[in-house]
Amino acid sequence: MVLFEQYHPILTPHYTLDWLTEFDLMKVHQARLGLNHYAASGLTEPTIQQTANFVNQTMHDIMTEKELTWGIKTRSDNFFVGMVSLMAITKTSAELRFMLFNESEIDQHQEIITRVIDLAFHQLGLINLTADANQTTLLGQRLLLACGFIKDNDRFTLKKLP
Repeated sequence: MVLFEQYHPILTPHYTLDWLTEFDLMKVHQARLGLNHYAASGLTEPTIQQTANFVNQTMHDIMTEKELTWGIKTRSDNFFVGMVSLMAITKTSAELRFMLFNESEIDQHQEIITRVIDLAFHQLGLINLTADANQTTLLGQRLLLACGFIKDNDRFTLKKLP
């Protein structure tokens, strides 16, 4: 497998995907607060120090080839729109996770997920991607379906076509 550190930045027509260390820590922190719904789950919100630790651990996991995680910003105005990850990467598979602001923009966000799928299949040589239905919103699930994933109970699966 090729070193993960080369997979940044990644450009799409409307977005730039880059390491979390390339973003303002407060924006990453605000994303974690806004996207994880801590109050509803009864969990304590992370502190800024915990977010800094999260970013450091994420970068460590990237450099040790355990995961790929990118922050996402719009190319037009550098607005931070969320994060996307390939987790539990093996020689043939990975789990896709994402957190996006304004998920109602499915058409534009499909561009992000499609680019990560392309990277997983064509650059990493994976043949299978999964996503956990419990780790995403209903709009996120619609986005996965729009990108070709098939839902089976609480899992979404996408296999590389021959």
